[in-house]
Amino acid sequence: MRRDEAFLLDMVIHARFLAELSARSTLPEFIKDKQGQLSAQKALEIKGEASRKTSTEYERTHPSIPWQDWIDLRSAFVHQYFRIDTAE
Repeated sequence: MRRDEAFLLDMVIHARFLAELSARSTLPEFIKDKQGQLSAQKALEIKGEASRKTSTEYERTHPSIPWQDWIDLRSAFVHQYFRIDTAE
């Protein structure tokens, strides 16, 4: 359980980072900000990896968290990075 809590903490830390990052600029500014995009991508990857590492038991006791969505998003960034269009 402690391990699951550590992964959840990673998810929270990176969600807060993403919120701070999005508050600093408008969407048009973000589209031009390659460093910001890479920072956001890395935070989303970490969130997805932490989601993937949590135990099935922990996931079952917290069904309101979209575990699989975060895992799928991480997979897209890691394995299909060439398909990501930041202009959308």
